[in-house]
Amino acid sequence: MLDEIGNPLNEKVIIVSATQMMKTIIMMIAEAWKIDQHPGPILHVMDTILNATRYSRERLDPMLRDNRFLSIKVQDVKPKKADTVLMKKFVGGILKLVGANSPSGLIFTTIKDLLLDEVDSYPISAFDFGDPVELAIKRTTEFEDRQIILASSPGDEVTSRIMPEWDLTDQRYYNVPCPHCDEGQKLEWGRVDDDFGMKWKNEDPKTAFYLCIQCHKEIYNREKYWMLANGLWKKTFPERLYKPGFHINRLYSPSATTSWDKLVEDFLIARKYSKQGDHERLKVFINTTLAGVWSPKFNIPKEEKLIQRVEQYYTPEKKILPEKICYLTAFIDVQDTWLHCIILGWCIGEESFLIERKLIFGNPAQKMIWNELDIYLMTAFEHALKLNLYISAIGIDTGGHHADEVYAFVKERQVRQLRNGVVQRFYATKGWNTPWKPITDLKGRLNNKGGIPLYMVGTDTAKEVIFNRLAIENEEKEGYGYLHFNHFADAEFFEGLISETLIRDKITKISKWVPIPNRRNEDLDCYVGNLFLVRVTKPNLVKITEDLKQKSEKMKEGTLFDQPKEPSAKQPGSNWVNKWRE
Repeated sequence: MLDEIGNPLNEKVIIVSATQMMKTIIMMIAEAWKIDQHPGPILHVMDTILNATRYSRERLDPMLRDNRFLSIKVQDVKPKKADTVLMKKFVGGILKLVGANSPSGLIFTTIKDLLLDEVDSYPISAFDFGDPVELAIKRTTEFEDRQIILASSPGDEVTSRIMPEWDLTDQRYYNVPCPHCDEGQKLEWGRVDDDFGMKWKNEDPKTAFYLCIQCHKEIYNREKYWMLANGLWKKTFPERLYKPGFHINRLYSPSATTSWDKLVEDFLIARKYSKQGDHERLKVFINTTLAGVWSPKFNIPKEEKLIQRVEQYYTPEKKILPEKICYLTAFIDVQDTWLHCIILGWCIGEESFLIERKLIFGNPAQKMIWNELDIYLMTAFEHALKLNLYISAIGIDTGGHHADEVYAFVKERQVRQLRNGVVQRFYATKGWNTPWKPITDLKGRLNNKGGIPLYMVGTDTAKEVIFNRLAIENEEKEGYGYLHFNHFADAEFFEGLISETLIRDKITKISKWVPIPNRRNEDLDCYVGNLFLVRVTKPNLVKITEDLKQKSEKMKEGTLFDQPKEPSAKQPGSNWVNKWRE
């Protein structure tokens, strides 16, 4: 790999790698070699300025300081100066570190050598300036002997930047010999029905072994170290000259923390959650462990099938919350002539129950409708354990025509305590314009006209979770992420809940959710908001459930309001000092 970086005929070097497989070390060695042997202007791009700063202080500075060949060439400057953290001057050139979210660092620079680290985690656009990768590459056009190194763990299939580059290379995999038949092969995870790859018995990770693709004999983790020492890189397309590309996953890792049994354990956990509709862990495993791309798939049931899932709980005749519920959230979508509110009940494993769907009609520009909402949000909900539950977290969307009214309503109540001591937290929210952001924004932004924390919601990611959970079907009708519906879920509700579909933009090549014509999407937006609320508040659902049960037992025994007994006063002379005095 380093030999190809040192080859002046290679204009591009592509590295597709799992995490913790020395991508950063390769980048550091490349920078050291260029500073010492091939000086010129160098630009190292990371996903954010913060990570670029950390890389400089934790990795780059110690290398430049401790390597005697480099220390005499790099200027000794005061480390407290900001320009020396992200800019290193050396004999014959300069090394700049920038974040892909900083367009100024990508535009006003002319460079010869470009290092692009973790390109699949870059933002889609550097604000309004376009693709940060293309912006950076444009800075190298003045040098005929330029070199561009792209390295990353893959991301989504439709948004990945590293994989289209990989497709154009000679595609090298590290081939290792089988200890039984000596057949060279790349290590792959494989599918269940493949006669090679990782295998295990009875769902037990401790039985993990690798099945040789040639002799089909079992290879164990202890034999991996000999295999690595005797392996070599092999080109898939040797006819593609001067287009080196390397791919490596964590099956090759010599670390004891990533032994094959531990990787199988991680996979089994991720697969378990995936079967329950939460694909996030499996996505991380595929991207960061197998160095593969994630291909999202949705099997969204039709409204007719969903309506068959309506259950008989919290009915008009018996408004009692199921015993499993321990936490309530409410999200309000503001329309021009009504407030659309959905209340969800949550239990262990983010299993959710639709409690109420309420439309409060009126003009949101008038205070009357907000007063009605306020009274509604203080409702006590009777619980099966003979207790009352109250809504703990409330979110309101600011993205419509009545943002001022939302800001005013939330500002007066951000954290309020009801007369019975119950605390309610209010959140003003807005959906991200940038696609596929994380669901939660743990720190609200204060740069808004309301002067209160405004929380950004990763709506695309939240919708992916919701649609995956809609597809969960099991005989028990429960479990992690399972969605329960009651009589409030009629045909109109389900039509709104699945009112959007995922398509791939022909220009940007990015997947995005778009509305299905002639469908309202308030119910989907409210589900997105409720998912945000349970993620941003991070309730300990296990502990809350246990506390409710204990409180219920004390109510049955009549000891709920008993005061704890005071410790009895110590009798004089009971300690060893007084005994000694005697």
